Amino acid sequence: MALNASDALAVRQKVQQFLNAACTGNLDLLKNLAGQLDEGKGLARTVADIKDANKRGALHFAAREGNTDICKYLLEELKLDVDTKDEDGETPLIHAARQGHIGTAKYLLEHGANPSIPSDLGATALHHSAGIGDIELLRSLLSKGVDVDSQSDAGTPLIWAAGHGQQDAVKVLLEHHANPNAETDDNITPLLSSVAAGSLACLELLIQAGANVNISAGGATPLHIAADNGSLEIINCLLKAGADPNVTDEVRL
Repeated sequence: MALNASDALAVRQKVQQFLNAACTGNLDLLKNLAGQLDEGKGLARTVADIKDANKRGALHFAAREGNTDICKYLLEELKLDVDTKDEDGETPLIHAARQGHIGTAKYLLEHGANPSIPSDLGATALHHSAGIGDIELLRSLLSKGVDVDSQSDAGTPLIWAAGHGQQDAVKVLLEHHANPNAETDDNITPLLSSVAAGSLACLELLIQAGANVNISAGGATPLHIAADNGSLEIINCLLKAGADPNVTDEVRL
């Protein structure tokens, strides 16, 4: 039987409270609301079906906020799918990795989360851990055999790390044989990203690893970008590494 408007509103409010409980880590409230929302399907199916407008469920929110106890209840007692995807194709592990919740991310990995699953834009947990410089999680993910050169719409994990000036992450990725000359569809490389980010430390590591200092993206070389940014240290580093000062960009500068 269809719910009347008042009952439907009450259910929506309980759903929101349930998802908020996952966010805040209130396990008792979450369990209580799950019981109230169960209309005979069983707790596991009821909880699995509760999503927001972006198809994010309790496990996504708990992982995003680092609420490992909530994750434990959902996975160990209700047996929810650890790799459930939201509307953007993101798993709970990706949500945890993006926010740097190492404990929660490791728990998810220990309970079967697949670290190689990408979002709809191609980003994995490895991309996010590289971008924020979470070395512990980065090493943990790499130990699971994740492709160090997996491509997203914004490039490989090394491009993410270099573009955010994450020197230690760049070092770890290179130690795991990340390609220093990997390119995006727009010809962006880790070295170009490091120059754009103004990271001399990342630049030096990439040069040592054999990165091409004369790569061009949209007609602009690393030297052009460094000159535009007014970074003398980076300019000198590039010249010392063999950057060609006579190459012109698309507007012949």
